[in-house]
Formats: sequence, C-alpha cells, structure tokens
Amino acid sequence: MKNFFLFCCALVGFLLTGLEQAVAQTPAFAWVKQAGGISYSTGRAIVTDAFGNSYVTGAFVGTAYFDSISLTSSGSEDVFIVKYDASGTVLWAVKGGGPGNDKGISIAIDASGNSYVTGAFSGTASFGSTTLTSSGNDDVFTVKYDAFGAVVWAVKGDGPGYDGGMGIAIDGSGNSYVTGFFQSNIIFGTITLTGDGGLDMFTVKYNASGAVMWAVKGSGTSNDSGADIAIDGSGNSYVTGFFSGTATFGGITLTSNGPSDVFAVKYNASGAVIWAMKAGGNGADSGADIALDGSGNSYITGTFVGTANFGGISLTSSSGSDDVFIVKYDASGTVLWAVKGGGPGNDKGLSIAIDASGNSYVTGTFRGTASFGSTTLTSSSLSDAFTAKYNASGAVVWAVKGGGPDYDQGMGIGIDGSGNSYVTGFFVGSATFGATTLTNGGGTSNMFIVKLQSGNPNAIAADRGSPAAAVIYPNPNNGLFSLELKGFRRDKAMLTVFDVTGKQVLGKVVTAVNGTVTEKLQLPEQKGIYLLKVVSDNQVLTRKIIVD
Repeated sequence: MKNFFLFCCALVGFLLTGLEQAVAQTPAFAWVKQAGGISYSTGRAIVTDAFGNSYVTGAFVGTAYFDSISLTSSGSEDVFIVKYDASGTVLWAVKGGGPGNDKGISIAIDASGNSYVTGAFSGTASFGSTTLTSSGNDDVFTVKYDAFGAVVWAVKGDGPGYDGGMGIAIDGSGNSYVTGFFQSNIIFGTITLTGDGGLDMFTVKYNASGAVMWAVKGSGTSNDSGADIAIDGSGNSYVTGFFSGTATFGGITLTSNGPSDVFAVKYNASGAVIWAMKAGGNGADSGADIALDGSGNSYITGTFVGTANFGGISLTSSSGSDDVFIVKYDASGTVLWAVKGGGPGNDKGLSIAIDASGNSYVTGTFRGTASFGSTTLTSSSLSDAFTAKYNASGAVVWAVKGGGPDYDQGMGIGIDGSGNSYVTGFFVGSATFGATTLTNGGGTSNMFIVKLQSGNPNAIAADRGSPAAAVIYPNPNNGLFSLELKGFRRDKAMLTVFDVTGKQVLGKVVTAVNGTVTEKLQLPEQKGIYLLKVVSDNQVLTRKIIVD
C-alpha cells in the first residue's frame, strides 16, 4: 500500500509538472496598482497568503493614498502596512512612526492572518497605543498586527549606534524571528549583544507574545549584516546577508574573498549554529533574500560582481558589473545549483519566493539589457524592475519587466496558492506594466504593486471542471473533519491542504468509488484558515477550511 501511495504521488506530480511545462508562458499583468502622494513612498516587502491577499510594508512621507484610505506621516518617513485582496482592492491600511525616519523593511504572516513587521525607527515611534523610544540613532522595531490591522504588540531592540531589522519570519507556533544589523551593542529584552567592529549581524527570536527567547550575533571586525531570514517546520532558521573580512557564526569563522561575500547560516530552534557557508569572489557580493521549500532546501538571491564561487559553481558577471544570482542549497548547506541573470549594466536580485512545486520567483532591478535564460529584457531608460520565474532545476521559465524613463525597482515578491506572483517596489515619474501606465503624484517616487497571473491551467484559481458537490463537516472545526466529494470522472485524486502562508500541511492520494470520495482528515491544531485543493485529471476543486 505504501509503494502504491508513493507511485500515485509520483504519477500525479509527473503529470502536473509535465502539463505545467507544456503550457508555460509569459504571465499576464492581472492588475496594477499604485499608492502614495506628492511626496516619497515605496513598497519594501510583500507577503501573499494562499487566497491571494497581499500584505505590503514600506515607508512614506507626507500624505499617501491607498485607494480611498489616506495616511499622513508624523514627521519625516513613517511606516505603512496595507492589505489587498486578490483583486487588488485595499482592505485596510495603517501607519506607525513618529517625527524621525521610520521604515518598514520586512513583513511576514501567520496561519491566522496576523502580520508581523520589522524595520528601523529613530527618536520616538508609535505603533497603536505603544510608543517606542530609540537609545541612539536608529533602533530595531518589531510589531504584530491582527488580521484587521490592529496592533497586538510592539517591541524594540536598541543600542547607541545604527541598528535595523532587515528580515522577519514566523513559525507554526507564532514565534517571530528577526535578523538585521547593529553597531557597537544592542539589547533585546535582557540579552545584550556586543559587536566586534563596524556593523554586525543579529538574529533574535520572540515568542507569540513578543517576549525575547534568544538572541545571537554573527560578527567580525568589518561590516556584516543579516538581510533576510526563513524558518522551516522544525523551527530551524536560515539567514543570509553579507560579511566583510572575517565573520564568526557560533564556532565557524568565514573569510571573504573580496570586499564582501554572501553568507548563509542555519540555526537550530535554540539559536545554535548548525552550519555556515560563504559564497562570492573578488568583488562586492551580498545576499538579499532567502526562501525555503517544503524539503528544507534554501534559495538565496542577491548581487555579485566579477567571478563568484557558489559551492564549486563559478558565475561571472557581464562586463564586470553587478549581476543577479540565485543559488539553491539543500538542508545540509550543499549547493545544488547556482545561476545568474543580467547584462552589462547594474542588475540586482532583491527578493525571492518559492511555490509548492519548488519554482522560484525573483524580482529586482536592471539597467540597459539583461538576459534571464533565453529572454532578454531592455530597460526603458535608467533602470527597470524585473520579475523572473525559475523551475526547480534553476532553468528560466519566463521573465518580464516594468518601468519607465526614470529609476524603477522591484523590492519584494510573494506567491499565492495558485502560482500567481505579486511584486511591490517603487517607480519615479511614470512606469508601464503590461498595458497599464502609472504616473506618480509629483513626488520623488510612488509605490507600485502588480499581480502576475499564472499560466498554469491546474492552478488553484482555475477551478475548471470541478466536482459537482463538496461537503466539509464540521466547518469551522478543531482540525478534525470529514470530507465528501462527488462527481469525479477518475478513480484517483490528489488532495492537498495549505495554510494561508502557502505551506503544504497535508497531502494524500484518495480513491473515488462511483465518482465519490469520502475521507476523514486531521489537520494541525494550529488555529487559522486553510485551503483545500483536489486535483483529478482536469478537474480542480478548492475550498476554505477554518480551524478554531
């Protein structure tokens, strides 16, 4: 029976993968939106749940408009968080900050739709009814919002120098993990980290209530910074960023080959280093973003110059300028593949996301011409935003651009359960995405968010040829429920359940008897909203499951 189950899983996966490759095509811009006003605004990071809701954070100055919602900064830059539905309609938008410069830099969500934001603030900054005060120049903030945008808690990490939160991730228990940089020393709760010179990187874990569980550093005598973080199902954390000279992570010391190199480090659930790796060459190389698949493989994108080595794979940039890299590591830190994209101008990979099939989606910026696989993009003038999709082996599936005559940049990317990608960033002046042209309100930049529609006919949103009836009872439930499906034309179907972050929590092959499937299923007891997907031949069914 076990072998038959594995055979069915492999067969379904093979058929779906083959069909996806057969119909792979450049995605359409399903919708294009902007936000901002006559002053500066930018989207810095985005996360998308399985239902296509997108959560964006960034910074703005003055008054910024998010559809009919207007936010006004308290002084200079303030933080914004905005939630869009799958159609691009703003559901809510809130701000945080004070008279100083405050920036939202990274965002994550949990299975209940709560959002978590980290970044940097200076002076005093208010998030809901909580006011934080920095000890020096910039300090780290981390804020939890509920599903409707109300602040649950807000905490800081502070020291006398320049400190910032750069990446955040959430585990299945609602613990949050933040990475970034600090100068001199920084305090998280009762834990003080002391740097060794320049900027040093930190990683801190908070529990679901915002209390510090542990905090560790990676440091050397030059500048080092964490750029982003990801968490696997066992609570291990994976961090990327850059380091200069030598940097020590736990008992592992890395030495850069040039001005800066990429690092990747894996911590266990208690903050102990499991492994640490470097990549790079004689140029200035840095990791910008990291994502995981369901097998614990990690994917990093960033920027390299000249020739850079990734676990024995050498990449050489075009004309000695910045190029984009994407590298895949297995759970042990071994490089599985590494590829590049770019051209003679300065090109940067800034954000990456992974879908349930192990495809990776990257966004960033390029100037002039840039090649991604066999696709060559040409910027309108100074720099444009790009988005590229790679399959599980690192081959380019498609690449598209958006931009105009000035500086435009993709800063963050998210994927929904249907394989649609959502990109945010900024544009100056005007920018064209597909057939839509945006024009900002006269400021230095406006934020954009676009949805790229998947071309996969088996994507969740397609729902074509669905079974005639589907009953889930009870719903809501405590994680245990019965499922009855009717109207199947085949005797086998693949059943998968995802949480709102897009993580698969259940998968099995089910048997239909006379076109009917009857199953009793157990989900994790973690409260939240889950998405059921059933695929049989060309029939696709999706349903929402609520665990309370």
